[in-house]
Amino acid sequence: FRNALNSGRMEPSNKAYVVNFNGETTAYFDIESTTVSVEEIDRFLKSVGVFCEFFDRPAHAAKTASSAQSAMPATLNAALRAWAAVVNDPVRLRGKSPKQALELWLTENAGELGLINREGAINRTGIEEICKVANWKPEGGATPTPTTAQIATPPPTPRPMIRLPHLREDFSASLDDEIPF
Repeated sequence: FRNALNSGRMEPSNKAYVVNFNGETTAYFDIESTTVSVEEIDRFLKSVGVFCEFFDRPAHAAKTASSAQSAMPATLNAALRAWAAVVNDPVRLRGKSPKQALELWLTENAGELGLINREGAINRTGIEEICKVANWKPEGGATPTPTTAQIATPPPTPRPMIRLPHLREDFSASLDDEIPF
């Protein structure tokens, strides 16, 4: 941009010039103090054949958050809502894996989320796919059983002691002032 400003191919909105050692201003722009408008940068870039996505955003990127919410895919919306419902209600996880809790919530809210097929049955395949996205513990495993009291665990069985042969002689008994070599 420095060369574009100094050659006149780009017009600054606020001009500041470099001062030489004698305190005289030169014909060159002080890049740190000179400002250029966004529109001028865009115009210059296009004039040299550079089209920047920052300046030429698609029309859908300028929508508000509420309109972006309405453009959200239905399956992503269902996954986010199911995840939030299960995470914010610990009762839903009692005795269930996250996947089971998500499946239950999605089944309960299938009509609202559009997870009903043409025959009026719940779309089980769709619910399974949504659970794959929303499940925060995909490794699975057995679910903990909800209990009111702690189950006593038996003490660990002691392992037999393995005695290693002495690999060096014991010097603790003969502590004298002489070095033994």
